[in-house]
Amino acid sequence: MNEINPNRITFYKFLNEDISKESLENWIYENKELEKSFQIDHYNDLLEFNYKSRETKNYIKSVVKKNFDWQEFEKWRTIELFEKIKNGKIELVLASRKLRELYLDQEEEIGKPFVSIGLAIGYESVLDNCPIESEYHLWNSDSLRKQLEPIELYRDNFLIDVDKELTELLNT
Repeated sequence: MNEINPNRITFYKFLNEDISKESLENWIYENKELEKSFQIDHYNDLLEFNYKSRETKNYIKSVVKKNFDWQEFEKWRTIELFEKIKNGKIELVLASRKLRELYLDQEEEIGKPFVSIGLAIGYESVLDNCPIESEYHLWNSDSLRKQLEPIELYRDNFLIDVDKELTELLNT
């Protein structure tokens, strides 16, 4: 993937819920370089916006859509999720749910998602009854072991598919 301007990445991180509204607001006020990335009226709008508003995410989404390439954002966030999965930073069941959510969002926003339907929907459907790690304490150990069996059956194939799609996406 081509190098993305770090200023755009900060907006993308906010939309991806990787940074808080407060962090975004502070960054906007402190980043003098940002003025060069926008027309003066758009830059002033960024400075004047009330970041305590419930509409902050929608506002930033509109800023990104007007000033940047939405496809670039969707590709970036797909790569970010694939890398988190590949590096074990997100557990398998939650990863399958996040891939489904990403797929459905991209289908609506850009038409053709960057993640395949098999990876996004196929695995999630077979792992649907499996609890995520934060729910393990709600199960007795025997029931939990039974519920987690599908994870071990699909783990290797899931990770192979994630790696394959990540590699393809990085090479486009």
